[in-house]
Amino acid sequence: MQAEVMDLVGKTCLSDDTINIVMAKLFGGRRDVTIVDPSIVGSVEGGYMPGVAAVFAYVFDNVTSRKILIPVCCNKTHWCGIILDLDINNVCIYDPMKSSYTVRVRALAESLIVQLPDYAPRKYRVHHYQTNLGIQVGSFNCGVYVLLAFEEFADAQGLCMLGRKELQYLRYRYICMCA
Repeated sequence: MQAEVMDLVGKTCLSDDTINIVMAKLFGGRRDVTIVDPSIVGSVEGGYMPGVAAVFAYVFDNVTSRKILIPVCCNKTHWCGIILDLDINNVCIYDPMKSSYTVRVRALAESLIVQLPDYAPRKYRVHHYQTNLGIQVGSFNCGVYVLLAFEEFADAQGLCMLGRKELQYLRYRYICMCA
């Protein structure tokens, strides 16, 4: 746990373990939300990852909830997210910087949805997650933005336009979850 706390205190990209611990604290007790360990996806370097898609066939077969949260690390430097709402056949991709990483995350999302047990062509719509969080400007807060977008999607009260103080507060809040 010490490494995860230092991860949140420092000005670096959050690690897989930190993201996983915070997600478990936020959503672990909820039956309506399934969280996916970021180490399952690994670091997305390209887009389509056939080995990962096969693993998700197993993951999706065992899902009982209708909301699935998948954190995605791109090039080991930037966090994005894939959010599935199976009730409305919705697949959202989220990139807090609105960068070119979105293309890779979309490709991954499109390769994953074909693994859903009830998949049919054109059944699931992939689009950008719409939020009022603003665009990430710093290089190290992407994980905080993704965690907050996941919270917002899972019916938490949303924040608008994150400033420096709000980001510091959220990092502190997530530190308390890891301690």
